[in-house]
Amino acid sequence: MLAQTLAASSLDVSALSKAAIERSLTDVFHQIDRAYERRNRGASDGATALVLLIRWVEDRSGLNRRRPPREMQPGGEDCMRRNRVQIFLAHAGDTRAVLGKVLPRWSEAGGTEREAEEARGRRTKVKADRLTQDHKPSRDDERLRIERHGGTVVDLGCPRVMVGSVNMALAVSRCLGDFALKRFSEHIVLSTPDVSSRELVPGRDAFVVIASDGLWDVLTDEEAAKLVQRRIDNFFQRSAKRGERGEELSPANARETGAEKTKRGGDLDGWFDPGEEARESQDEGDSWWERGRQRKSKAQRDGEREARRTEPSEQDVEAEDAEAFEDYVPKAVLEAAANDLIRVALARMSQDNISVLIVHFGWKRRTSQK
Repeated sequence: MLAQTLAASSLDVSALSKAAIERSLTDVFHQIDRAYERRNRGASDGATALVLLIRWVEDRSGLNRRRPPREMQPGGEDCMRRNRVQIFLAHAGDTRAVLGKVLPRWSEAGGTEREAEEARGRRTKVKADRLTQDHKPSRDDERLRIERHGGTVVDLGCPRVMVGSVNMALAVSRCLGDFALKRFSEHIVLSTPDVSSRELVPGRDAFVVIASDGLWDVLTDEEAAKLVQRRIDNFFQRSAKRGERGEELSPANARETGAEKTKRGGDLDGWFDPGEEARESQDEGDSWWERGRQRKSKAQRDGEREARRTEPSEQDVEAEDAEAFEDYVPKAVLEAAANDLIRVALARMSQDNISVLIVHFGWKRRTSQK
């Protein structure tokens, strides 16, 4: 839906203004909320939502400037300077995005070879930067809006929104769904997201952790960022050791190392239920989106199947990215990092649902030297 909304404004997303993208993100939240209400008139449930849009911006400032030819160092400052990446975030509720900002893995100021080697063995320092602010009824601005339009905020273990005789107490002040409260007044619980944007700092802004409140209730932003970076550090240290032995750490090998404990069967995640997927697939048959998917014509399904057949596989894309970037982190490593966060949250007795997504940015593009 977001892709269609952006395409309606321009076929080239990179040409869209910041205001146009932010407006499109807001429109999409409203469209999804209205579509859900139309298809489920009596629905009493809801969900928080967060969208992260990543846009590469071409730097044309020096295209017509003559510069003396010089050799570009692989992964160096010249290589990273060309990358301008903007991120746009839209969120409603308490799903949170946290940016992991890292310091260099080793000193960029020079030093002896021994000092550089010792620095490589140390943990990378990482700082957490919160990108979104949770929509909680306890926030002064949210509480003011709720009370101004006839709602109340009560403490039932945590601040919750209540309205008149509606038998519902909501722990967030913005969300998709939860129409029982929205029907009382459209200004008490909103589907309108907060939208923000920023330009990433090449080589420093390393990854974004997006997670539901089940994680953030029991982990701080800093703890989450450090756990993710620890998994990434372990991957690069293994890569360096394999390189010393003349071995190659391919994305497939990374996937094996990321899941090796599970394959051995000695340390299975206690939260995983092998029958859960089968039950969810059966339940999906009664959902509104599944019914809509089944209404697709045979021609549409055949067309989608053919498109998938001609598209490169996930393994092909991953291998291409690994070859293109020095600081590429395979999907399996990020999945392992997400599972690390989930396990810690469960060990700390999180009482809410836990969903985690990690987006890693590769900045150091390999360049061929002649």
